[in-house]
Amino acid sequence: MQIGSNTAYDKPKELLNKLFEQIDGKRHNLKHDDDNDDDRAETLAISKQDELCIPVLKVNEFLEHESKQTRKLWLERGFTLPNGDGKDFHKVSYRNGRPNCIKIPRPVYMQFGYDFHKF
Repeated sequence: MQIGSNTAYDKPKELLNKLFEQIDGKRHNLKHDDDNDDDRAETLAISKQDELCIPVLKVNEFLEHESKQTRKLWLERGFTLPNGDGKDFHKVSYRNGRPNCIKIPRPVYMQFGYDFHKF
């Protein structure tokens, strides 16, 4: 941040952008719900119709000790979708499993300049 600048550092937003960068840089690890993706590649995220589903384990590994607070802020700011209990994770059907995932609506990641929808 520059001295005298009015812009504040937005750490939760910056961390979400870095997570998107990581997923974007490893597109072979982005799975699509309606496709036969490489089963041997680690799953970083699952692209559904209008949302990106990132396994909670992957988010927590990425955020490390800042996970609880950052995920709470993402939820409060509408970056992630709440489940019926107001928590930030959902059971997501994918192939033969139902991993707990954080759902990010398509307008959110599009706002950051990413499109994870399969063309």
